[in-house]
Amino acid sequence: MKLAIHHFELVDSTNVLCEHYIREGAGEGAVILADIQTAAKGRQGKQWVAPLGNLYTSLVLTPAIHDNSPAVKDYAQLAFMTAVGVRNGLVSMGVEGIQLKWPNDGLVDGKKLFGILIECVDDAVIVGIGINVNVIPLGIDQSITCIKTLMSGETGSDADVDVTAVFHALLKSFWQIYRSWIADGFGAIKNEWQSHAYGLNTQMTMGDRSGVFTGISDEGALLLTTEDGTIHSIVTV
Repeated sequence: MKLAIHHFELVDSTNVLCEHYIREGAGEGAVILADIQTAAKGRQGKQWVAPLGNLYTSLVLTPAIHDNSPAVKDYAQLAFMTAVGVRNGLVSMGVEGIQLKWPNDGLVDGKKLFGILIECVDDAVIVGIGINVNVIPLGIDQSITCIKTLMSGETGSDADVDVTAVFHALLKSFWQIYRSWIADGFGAIKNEWQSHAYGLNTQMTMGDRSGVFTGISDEGALLLTTEDGTIHSIVTV
């Protein structure tokens, strides 16, 4: 697939700009890359602080154009597919210990390394990805890490990580796993996500329910098994 990459020094939000491009006729393979976002957003409208030195990108997908395309109801799988793709891309660069937290985060040692935001616009899907590459954002009520911090512990180097190299590793890995999702479905991707899932088979509380996190459904729900053996599907909290 030929990608149309649009690189900006400063945008309000790569997802918002991607939506504008879709309205103007952009199709699958359009990619927005920004050095800084001034109004970045996360899941459920949460703020995503986006300073210079990290990676912010949004990609346009149109799954329906493909033969054997997934049903619209399966688009929830894209967050998990993307998480596996991001993880694989970072692993290829030597980043170790990445776990995937339901529904859309990547963690190392319990600290957030990347986040994903999926939004549907007409027949297209926007996949927004933010990766902390060189900077740990301030002012966020959450434990956070970045690739530079993780890598410097091994090398002793204080040099910045090449954001462009991370971007290209991400693109390669993402499109590989997207093609796999289109061709072969969610089964293998689901298994891979679960093999790196944060908190799998441990006790947790989600909303008003407590139980053991035993996996995810094909619809992307978190499966929580209570003491009486009942499996509850948690869609959002």
